[in-house]
Amino acid sequence: MQESILRVACAQLVHPQKSALEVIGHHTIEPHLAMIARARTENVDVLIFPELSLTGYLFAARHQDLALLPNAEQLLCLARASANMTTGVGFIEQSSTGLLYNSFAWLKQGKVTAVHRKVNLPNYGQLDEGKYFAAGRHITTQTLFGHWSMATLICADVWNPALVHLAALQNPSLLVCPFASTREAVGGGFDNPAGWTNAFRFYSMMYGLPGLYCNWIGPVAGVNFTGGSSIIDANGSELARAKEGEEMILAELDYRQITDARMRLPTIRTSRPDLILRELERIHPALSG
Repeated sequence: MQESILRVACAQLVHPQKSALEVIGHHTIEPHLAMIARARTENVDVLIFPELSLTGYLFAARHQDLALLPNAEQLLCLARASANMTTGVGFIEQSSTGLLYNSFAWLKQGKVTAVHRKVNLPNYGQLDEGKYFAAGRHITTQTLFGHWSMATLICADVWNPALVHLAALQNPSLLVCPFASTREAVGGGFDNPAGWTNAFRFYSMMYGLPGLYCNWIGPVAGVNFTGGSSIIDANGSELARAKEGEEMILAELDYRQITDARMRLPTIRTSRPDLILRELERIHPALSG
């Protein structure tokens, strides 16, 4: 393993036609195990699945019955299968306080190493996650190995540019975004697939921040999950893109390219968080206490 090279993969899954409860009464572990086994044969360092990959995005009917604690056996099973590879899966998290979160768990060597809770719950178009989930409150990064670290945002998190900026200020070398996007989600003639592609490439180019973006694919319950899972390099160029089906895409990221990109376009280095904080306090006086 070269420390300057990171082998990454996205596992785009076909969305089940019904919720996990209606189909089999439990979480969809098997597709994860198959993709994890394949990724390990490819010597992948980081593998990600779509948003809510263990349940599907059709969570309205008794979604609380699919909630897991972060130390649940379903997650630990996948963590054991991952061995030294870092794997990210989406799940409904049951917190110790009884709240439910749309969360993404990071797994390695039989353990859950980190959990990100979705911060920006969409309540527009056909989306109303606030009815089902509490909002997360933090954006954190985690170390992989060597110089490599990553920040996680889930789906609509990246449609709040301030959240991406907060993630970038922590100077991660990789942005990971599992999502669950349909053609009809926003409505009103908005080109949702193109919007995702434009956002991905913009953020990667602007911050010198490679991105892993993983979606569902397939029609279900009157909507069409659009796929478009992709891996973007630090210059905003597409390294790999999934086709119209279930697929695992792979690419190699080079840390030296990230360094070069951030030297040419030093958005993170010149971000001026002091100015942002001062202006926020001026615009919203309540923030200053």
